[in-house]
Amino acid sequence: GDPMPSQPTATGTAETDPAGEVSRTVLDAVAAVCGFPVADLPVHARLGLDLGFDSLMRTDLQRRLTDR
Repeated sequence: GDPMPSQPTATGTAETDPAGEVSRTVLDAVAAVCGFPVADLPVHARLGLDLGFDSLMRTDLQRRLTDR
């Protein structure tokens, strides 16, 4: 017969990639606050210098991320 795997295998979904899920959550929140589509956000963009975030936008982002 077929040997049984010793450990379960990953399915490749977002649930098995916490870092990817966190990145997506942060990018979605940044996009919602600044109004840019997620596809247009550079991954390493700085909030203030590159995306023009002010203190109110940073507070909004913090609230969105805390609520998740």
